[in-house]
Amino acid sequence: MDAQRILVASGDAGARERARQHLVRSGFSVCVVESGPELRDLADREPGFDLILLDLESLALSPADLEAGPAFRAAALVLALGPDAGPPAAPAFGAAEWLREALASPELPRLLAPILERRELRAENASLRAVTRAFEQTRVLSTCVDASDVLPLGLEMLLGLLEGGGAVGRLQLVGPEAGDELCLRGFAPELAETIRREAEWGKLFSLEPGEPGEPGAERRGAALQREWLRLGMDAPEVLEFWLCEPSGTAGAVWILREGQPFSVAERRAARVVATQMNLALATTARFAEIRERAFRDDVTSLHNVRYLFWALRREVERARRSKLDLSVLFLDLDWFKRVNDSHGHLVGSAVLREFGDLLKQWVRSIDTVGRYGGDEFAMILVDTPLEAARGVAERIRRQVEASRFGGGSGLSCRVTVSIGAASFPGHGTEAEALVDRADRAMYRAKELGRNRVCCAEASEPPA
Repeated sequence: MDAQRILVASGDAGARERARQHLVRSGFSVCVVESGPELRDLADREPGFDLILLDLESLALSPADLEAGPAFRAAALVLALGPDAGPPAAPAFGAAEWLREALASPELPRLLAPILERRELRAENASLRAVTRAFEQTRVLSTCVDASDVLPLGLEMLLGLLEGGGAVGRLQLVGPEAGDELCLRGFAPELAETIRREAEWGKLFSLEPGEPGEPGAERRGAALQREWLRLGMDAPEVLEFWLCEPSGTAGAVWILREGQPFSVAERRAARVVATQMNLALATTARFAEIRERAFRDDVTSLHNVRYLFWALRREVERARRSKLDLSVLFLDLDWFKRVNDSHGHLVGSAVLREFGDLLKQWVRSIDTVGRYGGDEFAMILVDTPLEAARGVAERIRRQVEASRFGGGSGLSCRVTVSIGAASFPGHGTEAEALVDRADRAMYRAKELGRNRVCCAEASEPPA
């Protein structure tokens, strides 16, 4: 265990030195100063003192020498009044303890020991209260069903538990909602914009590959402090915790505060929040796995109609916000009933699976393909205008026409496909309207002879 640190402030050189010797022999780590300004300077530079002992008989102190610096808030502040002095009428300088004993007395270590014990008990009680409060506040994290909800909620809790400062969270999501989430709380708008820009460039708050970390474990913030200085800002105190869960989602949380180190109680409370955020991420991962299974078609393993509408509503909102193109393809196999009637439903299911595999070749990671029902399929093409979507549909049509299906069943079936296309916002501004217009365009392709692509008409009235 590290030796407890005591700062002795006295203008009497002899008493100061004898006090230092008595305390060092008793196992304390001791620093000494001889004036108020020197006291304030040292306490600001080295705030980690357990006790500050002020010799009021030899020091001319002003309240400014003890102004609310971090050292004076964290340490036990003790006044050495001398053997003939009575207790102060009021707690001078905010001191909670005083000694009626000469500073140079060999009894000094014995007299300070219970004061330090009381300080440790108060600190432990404060820590337990902070941890209890953190546990109570983090219960709501268990209600999160999406990983992207964990960051903003967790950061708000951290700033509520810790005094002042700002917080940054970053997540690299895996699975169906893969992406990079960055969340900021507690910063002025201009600083927040700078942080966001630097983070997007990888210069701040990066998640280094190959650094798995331990869930909830505090990380070192020295590199972040250096980057902060590079931006021309005072280096803050930093708490940094890993976020990770078994499915592969990883991230970190940073809490920053200028001028005031984080206390033991605050560190423990922050660690509780970080640990609960990890548990919440694990819960959202399990929920996402269950939801993924519920959103899969049993025959083709593509997304089903429930997921298609959920994804399309999300993409419509994104296209609306970002003013991006969005297109929907509705596909229907021609005369598919003849396959089932001629070869049986097992062969028909094999044809559907192979057709689904073919469609997957034509979508990017940001697109969505799924089985709408029966022999009907749909594709959501993100950031794709109508003409580009029509080109994709035509290439799919030609590949289907040239392919043979049912190979897994030892057969070689020929099928064709009719495809309808519609786009946002020209053919609809809601998910249901887009699907309806693409579906009607597909039926027009059927009426025109099948095995063709038709686009929704701008003048076509809604159903």
